[in-house]
Amino acid sequence: MSTKRCLDTTGFAICMLSCLLLVGCGSSRTLGRVSGRVSLDGKPCEGLTVVFACAEQRAFITAHVGQDGRYAVQMAEGYGLPLGTYEVSIRPAPPTNWDRPPSTTLIPSKYRDPKSSGLTLTVVEGENQFDIAMVNAR
Repeated sequence: MSTKRCLDTTGFAICMLSCLLLVGCGSSRTLGRVSGRVSLDGKPCEGLTVVFACAEQRAFITAHVGQDGRYAVQMAEGYGLPLGTYEVSIRPAPPTNWDRPPSTTLIPSKYRDPKSSGLTLTVVEGENQFDIAMVNAR
């Protein structure tokens, strides 16, 4: 193989690799808007965190539950989650104000682990309303 032909082949390979990398860097993921309400025994919860985990998307995203029990997912890319199926769990929110005590809502242990919570969400384009009605085992 001549030196010129080798350089042409190498140059072509480098050009193709660069194009592939640029296409990958420039693409943005489609998000589906996700919001809902979290309740325990029919009463709105507050000061909790909803955790969404998706192995397919390599995503682990959290949403804060406000005073009225409502949450909306927001990422750096915008409102929502990348499309896919998520396992969902509920966790106590990290303290944001050390002068204020953490949430007094006791999360039933089954909802703290995505494997036992029984909560899954398949995010599609558009609006995805996902209300979480926790029930205390008695």
